[in-house]
Amino acid sequence: MLRTPAFPIFPGPIFVGTILFGMAFAAHANTLYKCADAKGAIAFQSEPCPANARTMATRDYIPEAAAPIPAPERTKASSTPIRIATTHRERRASKRTPRDIAKQRCQSAKLAEQAYRDRRGLDISFEQLRKISDRTVEACWGL
Repeated sequence: MLRTPAFPIFPGPIFVGTILFGMAFAAHANTLYKCADAKGAIAFQSEPCPANARTMATRDYIPEAAAPIPAPERTKASSTPIRIATTHRERRASKRTPRDIAKQRCQSAKLAEQAYRDRRGLDISFEQLRKISDRTVEACWGL
């Protein structure tokens, strides 16, 4: 007579799936450290605290997936070819107006502000934010 063991040799797909699922989350978990230096300044970081700082708290976390970066919008190319002005009269007529120059300056200021915010992320003070916003407002004033 053939007897089956109390615990099967192969534990089953549910057990294996549970173990693999847990390992997947454990592989992506990180530790956040709250450190305080001798002066009392608090820092949050993903590496252990340096020797001159004490660890106040640790916390395991799972980082969120980064949002995809949208592709820059492209303008449709006009169907007419670009013609270069050849005579003095044509060159003079094709100059940009002061309003066009102001619009260009405003657009450049907006792009510079967005690039600065993207580069700094959440590590930006109120004063820095106000300063870059004031530059944009000044460039776009009157449009």
